[in-house]
Amino acid sequence: MKREYRVISKADLRAKKKGDSSGIEGHAAVFNSLSEDLGGFRERIIPGAFKDNLAANPDVRALFNHDPNIVLGRTRSGTLTLAEDDKGLSFDCDMPDTQMVRDMVLSPIERGDIDQCSFGFYAIRTKWSEEPDPADATGKQTMIVREIHAAEVFDVSPVTFPAYPQTDVNARARAWFPDGTPSEIRSHVPNFRDAKTKKVDGAELPAECFAYVGDKEDTSTWKLPIHFPGDVEKTKTHIRNALSRFNQTKGIPAAQKSAVWHRIVGAAKAHGIQVSDEEGKNALRAIRAGDGDPAEMCACDCGPCENGQCAMCTKEDCEDDNCDHGGGEDLTDADRQAMIEGLERRLSQFE
Repeated sequence: MKREYRVISKADLRAKKKGDSSGIEGHAAVFNSLSEDLGGFRERIIPGAFKDNLAANPDVRALFNHDPNIVLGRTRSGTLTLAEDDKGLSFDCDMPDTQMVRDMVLSPIERGDIDQCSFGFYAIRTKWSEEPDPADATGKQTMIVREIHAAEVFDVSPVTFPAYPQTDVNARARAWFPDGTPSEIRSHVPNFRDAKTKKVDGAELPAECFAYVGDKEDTSTWKLPIHFPGDVEKTKTHIRNALSRFNQTKGIPAAQKSAVWHRIVGAAKAHGIQVSDEEGKNALRAIRAGDGDPAEMCACDCGPCENGQCAMCTKEDCEDDNCDHGGGEDLTDADRQAMIEGLERRLSQFE
């Protein structure tokens, strides 16, 4: 079985007060609600889908943005409770009373800035069918529907951004598969049958997760992975690897090197990773050696950007009105989240 993640917009996510502790509650999954297009198919969770799983007292975590470093609760410790009700899979989480949780999770939920949930699961029993498409007024168009009749849950997470797009089909942002698309889905959905992936660090990654893709049909030309859907720590680790290995990576055309470096630096800044002086200088040497133009990296004329170190450029030090990197340590959480969303959008569009 392979892990799958889904995003729930109608999660009823809300903050709660329970005695002296703070917490959140809502629904991680909703029954009988037809999902949005997930890239060629839609999905419906059938009542009772979690009954057997919950009866077995599963060890489920509540995480923030699926980040294993930010644990909000756990069923085994009694700080997370899961149950089936008429609407779907409900959860009640007593979160740790820390400043970080109050600032990053509780306050944004109370304000309504965070109102979506995502849950991770294994599909145990499913049913596929073809139904009339409700969006087609003529009644002639059909859609592929996957019904989930039994599932095992391992993670529920409030999320700032629903998910990262894993393939060219942007609608799949609400469904992603860190272990690769299950063969069951590939066999039923034409859009997934020919989707190429490359296995890196135990995960099947599509082309959009790499800083450079020479040929989308030839995975050997995919270089420097900088995004692992649903795994923040792996993403950060490989961004750091890309920064240090950029000037040693072969197979990137000279004319593309500055653009590739720009993507890596953008990913680093979006995830709060500092680019060192040595990494910036090495990248600049690699770009110049290949006759690339470092000015292509951005429109900013400040010293750090001219030296290939856009992530070092800050609002405080940069006076260039054309600069789209200025921010550095002055970035707010909202700024950084917006950058990540923009970064993922750009990654899904590059040739």
